[in-house]
Amino acid sequence: MDLSVKEGDNVKAGDIVAKVGNNGYSRHPHIHVGAWKGNIPLQIRFDLKSMGSQLKNLGEEMYYL
Repeated sequence: MDLSVKEGDNVKAGDIVAKVGNNGYSRHPHIHVGAWKGNIPLQIRFDLKSMGSQLKNLGEEMYYL
């Protein structure tokens, strides 16, 4: 995994926070994400259409939607 942020960094929609590969026993690359604002956990929602466009721009042909 290649992290682009560290604890305490502020991120906004569209920011790349990490690049992942596949290790261990998973079938596909994935990442576990947790987000908090103070003591309150935040819901994380993914815009799959936008993510597909970003992956296509990065040359990840296998994953774009």
